[in-house]
Amino acid sequence: METPLQAVYRLQLKQLRQMVAVADSGSIRAAAKQLLLAQPALSRSLRAMESDLGIALFERSWRGIVPTHYGEVLVQYARLMDATLQSAAQELKGMQGAAERFVRFGIGPFEGYSIAHRAVERILRRFPDTRLVIHQGGFEELKPRLVGGEIDFIFGPGPMERSGSGILDEVLGYMRPLVVVRAAHPLSRRKKVTLADLAQADWILPAGQHLARERFDDVFLRNGLLPPAPRIEAPSPSPTSVALALASDLVTLLPEELINHHLKSRQLRPLPVREIGFDVALHLTVRARSRFSPVCRDLITELRAICRERPERT
Repeated sequence: METPLQAVYRLQLKQLRQMVAVADSGSIRAAAKQLLLAQPALSRSLRAMESDLGIALFERSWRGIVPTHYGEVLVQYARLMDATLQSAAQELKGMQGAAERFVRFGIGPFEGYSIAHRAVERILRRFPDTRLVIHQGGFEELKPRLVGGEIDFIFGPGPMERSGSGILDEVLGYMRPLVVVRAAHPLSRRKKVTLADLAQADWILPAGQHLARERFDDVFLRNGLLPPAPRIEAPSPSPTSVALALASDLVTLLPEELINHHLKSRQLRPLPVREIGFDVALHLTVRARSRFSPVCRDLITELRAICRERPERT
């Protein structure tokens, strides 16, 4: 005899897409409009799903209609199934020579300025018609997009702890951010800069949940100092962080690739602080048993190649 939860095998793709639309919009009316359905028809469909499964999928809250815990799980798998079917359609079209090359991936801010842009440039040079959607953020921000099928992979930020089931993580290399100041900064004229000096300086730093920020704070704590409270927290590194460092006496952490021109012209100078010579791992994180489109595989191949080409730091 079929149990209520076994009814999940009989769910139709259109029902799963209806769930996703309601979860995304927070409103049955908005979801019905998006799906070109009458609102009563969508309501009946959701009630039928809940009756078949024997569980509540949505509930009302101050945010509108939101998934229950059961609903959140099913919506997550619905997104993944839809993304997988889109990838299948893209690959089948590719076999017929009619596919649009399309990649969605996530990167961290350090990796975007140091490596990912080079891989993207190589792909666009080989396949000018490729379309890319890039999401930037920390690992915990990007992971739900990966698990839900919204992006194909994450390059750069990795899990602080061992990843859960369904996620595969690989370290492709390492990078080391530099501590830099403008040429006119008082610290730039010193032959020796200590951690105590930096603890008293004004900083531009990434937000506290950023991996590089956690590594940075840990350097001070291990040496018996309180980490500096940043004057500015910004999605560092970014052109804004560079502009602020050039225009003020703020100290910041930046990848060498982003500021290479400013280093050569001596507008920005790295500070000789050996203790802050930490490395940030470059991760490639994918869903287990993922099947990538050909152009996605090519992009990952380019990322691997660029990581191998990077000079090792001592």
